[in-house]
Amino acid sequence: MRFRHALLAVIAFPLTAATQGSGPGLVVPVPAESQVNVAVDSFTTPTGARRAMQVVVPKVRQSTAIPVVVFANNSGPGLMQTRGYQEWARLVSSRNLAGLLYEGAGFDQQMSMEANKATAVAYLDSVVAALRRRRTVHGVDPDKLVVWAGSGMTWSGTPFALSGNRQVNGYVLYYGAGSVQQPRADVPVLMVRAGLDNPSLNASLDSLARQLTDVGSPVTVVSHPAGTHGFDLNDSTITTASVIAQTLDFMERVTTPALHSAMIEEVPEAQAGAALAGKRWVDAERAYLMLARQKPNNRSVAWKLGIAQLENGHPADALASFDRARALGQGGARDIGVPAIRAALRSGNRAKAGEWTAWALRSYPGIRAEIAADSEIAPALNLAPGADPPPGL
Repeated sequence: MRFRHALLAVIAFPLTAATQGSGPGLVVPVPAESQVNVAVDSFTTPTGARRAMQVVVPKVRQSTAIPVVVFANNSGPGLMQTRGYQEWARLVSSRNLAGLLYEGAGFDQQMSMEANKATAVAYLDSVVAALRRRRTVHGVDPDKLVVWAGSGMTWSGTPFALSGNRQVNGYVLYYGAGSVQQPRADVPVLMVRAGLDNPSLNASLDSLARQLTDVGSPVTVVSHPAGTHGFDLNDSTITTASVIAQTLDFMERVTTPALHSAMIEEVPEAQAGAALAGKRWVDAERAYLMLARQKPNNRSVAWKLGIAQLENGHPADALASFDRARALGQGGARDIGVPAIRAALRSGNRAKAGEWTAWALRSYPGIRAEIAADSEIAPALNLAPGADPPPGL
């Protein structure tokens, strides 16, 4: 019995030390330690080693299985014990979320950067797998998972959350970037940019934001113009408090089934729009063809399909799409009229070109001079340079 009590004391001591933490804490109020339960558990790394993890849950909860926020760690075991991480785990409990901390892989100087990244991502996979096996014990729902990564932790958090097909409901990125070759577009992302951070780091964050936008990812960039690196631990301002509140709102929103489903349902159209905006015509035509089958009575989809088909070298198909879009109520002499004239001309249908020209002129007489000056349309319709199209066209 004496041995058993001694063993329990040894197990309990690291928890007490970790809960107290070291280093700076959050600059906003967090739930007291008495308001949460901290469960100490472990996971097996890819090499077979055992590492500690902690699951922090509110003592008073709204359900028996609550969503989880895992805090990415590729900085070694000590990061889990820092005050900042401990307080973030307690803070999310205020929104009926569990905080998951773990002993991460440290950087191995004998391995390449890519190998270190792979190891750190594998640790994250192992942590989440262990949590799934013990979900009932901890009263959590790992199928509603948010990943939080700040600074250098983003080089494991970003590929974990935004590549592959892991069950991830949302990704929060603070003052970092990370990289991913082919980012998935079905994970909502909140990127928080500290305006006073290192310019090169912000350039990497901005580049990742553009990459995600280009694939149609549901990404939100929150700018903290006067924020420094680690503002959540160092800058006690109203703006910092607002950014942290927005972060908690995001975590809560993406783990709410109805709201998350609504965001995901918008992904295909967002991807199509991103392809169109990026002038990736092959991708845009393919995406809008799928959307047109799903939404046959959507005038905007039909119109944008026509644009993609026209630019992708399929003018006859584009003309049919423009006709359908107009029948559904799509207007705009410049938006649809001029592209439809081009589609008619390029498909050899001069009669249709005349019809669409007349429609455009009726819709917006001010387009007359633009049509007359167009180097493709004016010669094809036998318009003298600079002359107005005949009113009867």
